[in-house]
Amino acid sequence: ILKLRNARHRNDTNPLDEACDCYTCSHYSRAYLHHLSKCGEILGCRLNTIHNVHFYLSLMDGIRAAIEADRFAEFADSIYASQAEGV
Repeated sequence: ILKLRNARHRNDTNPLDEACDCYTCSHYSRAYLHHLSKCGEILGCRLNTIHNVHFYLSLMDGIRAAIEADRFAEFADSIYASQAEGV
């Protein structure tokens, strides 16, 4: 979980998630999203929602593909492993 309101993101030019190809991660930095959050700008909420919806849609695509390939257990293990690493 990334807490954008933390001061450490004030000057962070990285995207929310470097592995993500959503509109938010492709166009905006953590510093800008931190700024929007601190100022109470609704654009920050919208950009975070775009990222979160993209994440869940990608996750569901992966789940469907894993079920079709009869590899759901391996897929679930890889998701849990990546979350444990903080990815």
